[in-house]
Amino acid sequence: MYTWGYYPNGAGGAERQAQLQAEALQRRGHQVSVICSKSSRPQPSVANGVRVHAFPYFRSRNRLVEALCLVGLFLFLMRRLPGVDVVHVYGPDLKALVIAFAAWIWRKPLYIKITSGGRDGDLDRNYHRLTKFWTVRRAAALQTLSAQITNEALAAGVKPSRIVDIPNAVDFARFQPVDAAARLQARERLGLPAAEVIVLYLGRFTGEKGLAVLSDAWARVVAPEAALLLVGSTAEEAELPEGIFAGRTAHTIVREWSNEPQAYYNAADVFVLPSLREGMSNALLEAMACGLAVACTAVGAAEAVVEDGVSGLIVPPGQPARLAAALQRLVQDPALRTRLGAAAASTAHARYAVDPVIDRIEAAYAAMLAGKAPN
Repeated sequence: MYTWGYYPNGAGGAERQAQLQAEALQRRGHQVSVICSKSSRPQPSVANGVRVHAFPYFRSRNRLVEALCLVGLFLFLMRRLPGVDVVHVYGPDLKALVIAFAAWIWRKPLYIKITSGGRDGDLDRNYHRLTKFWTVRRAAALQTLSAQITNEALAAGVKPSRIVDIPNAVDFARFQPVDAAARLQARERLGLPAAEVIVLYLGRFTGEKGLAVLSDAWARVVAPEAALLLVGSTAEEAELPEGIFAGRTAHTIVREWSNEPQAYYNAADVFVLPSLREGMSNALLEAMACGLAVACTAVGAAEAVVEDGVSGLIVPPGQPARLAAALQRLVQDPALRTRLGAAAASTAHARYAVDPVIDRIEAAYAAMLAGKAPN
């Protein structure tokens, strides 16, 4: 498997989903090895039973440095791929391009997951022509998360028989609703206010996540009894937009990423996802599984996951006034929060369990190894 980051250094939804699936496949008797980018923080060679190989990769203007990193990865793959059955890529970036080329040399079936759609998504990057040719079009199976991504894959020339529509999954052993007493205990452990309504954003601190829009929206919410809690990746990976810091008040709390995100879900009342683009948000599914009322933007698979007014509130992306109105409703109406949260938990538990997702991934693997189309 290849993913940009991996536990304990992967804060993004794609990385958390890679961990969930790698560990589930390992429990089923498969031998899973993960390739990821090296972080300044220590990366264990074995994480929860999964072998991890971390490679240096520098986002630099020096193309020679980048090329040397990619050459090192290629040489490693040429040694290791003969003993591999399937290559599974989470997001077709430049390193995935090298991985796909090595897989092609050794005639190993390639499974690619498209993690995000829309403008600047996986199929619309600066290097999209290369990735479309060597990764996306050559994949034996291409996993999509939304109708938008499926349409983009078809437009990129992927055969319909190679596209598999498999959702993300949630580990319900970790992500479950809690009662009021447990919520207060979680707040006490995290040093969060006990009496305020807590609105949680959890994810990467990047522009594509719509945090500047959220900052503008939160400034419009009239709710002195509420606090906005931002939990995300550290400045090493990406920084908060300037507007977030400029607008910090006593009712905005910023925390660094935690590998125990369930503690923050347990402490919160509302979950907000202001993204400008997405695939199928891992954090959204986790928050729903924990019974939080959600306000999210209509991007990626959100409208397929959340039923507006039933299991959450959906607003157009990039419109702070609409997002503010949704947050205002949720902050002021505890009965609405309870109703939406219960429906969200029911939806998540009915649709996004781990075992059915892994069953379908295994079936796609089996089809590829048999030389058949997975769909």
